[in-house]
Amino acid sequence: YIKDNINLILSEINVLKHREGYDIFKRAHERAELYLKKLDIEGIIGCISNIKQLDQVTHGWLENDFISITARTQEGKSWIGEYLLLMPWLLQKKKAMLFSLENTKEIVGYRADTLLRHFSNDALLSGKFVLSWEEKGPGMTKNDYLAYIEEAKNFDVPFLVFDRSDTPLEKPFTIEMIEELITFHEPDIVLIDQLSLLAPHKP
Repeated sequence: YIKDNINLILSEINVLKHREGYDIFKRAHERAELYLKKLDIEGIIGCISNIKQLDQVTHGWLENDFISITARTQEGKSWIGEYLLLMPWLLQKKKAMLFSLENTKEIVGYRADTLLRHFSNDALLSGKFVLSWEEKGPGMTKNDYLAYIEEAKNFDVPFLVFDRSDTPLEKPFTIEMIEELITFHEPDIVLIDQLSLLAPHKP
């Protein structure tokens, strides 16, 4: 049937696709509604960084954007990357996914606690009772941290972290593994830390 009627089918498709046109005045309300939505989000159309000057320039990270953070070792790239992943998760309820190819899930988690609530990262890693200091003395302590953890357990937006322990025999991640997990979980924003530790593709 398709072979015998291919020209007719193609002509119908073409007519249907272009028949009506789009009246930009009769449907002006549609772009007005879009404009009002942009007002509500103050010009941000992607995932925000919560860095005002950066968001003003980029309007947020867009769906197909690939952002690379480049610096020498031990300059804070992982911290910056995790902060930029946390902000859309926290402020826009975006599903986040982090592939930590160097650090463990626990280190990633402690850094999130530090970035979100300013607990001392050193105190968390080394097991100190006082988790922050103020001018008058100890600030937050173990009890404050445990209260925050109870609150964190109820966060309903996924923030998924994968490290090397999630791969077969704890081998390095390949891009194919990452693509498979992204397809399965469908996150809104993804961080790969760090690209240089990705394993080459093996056919």
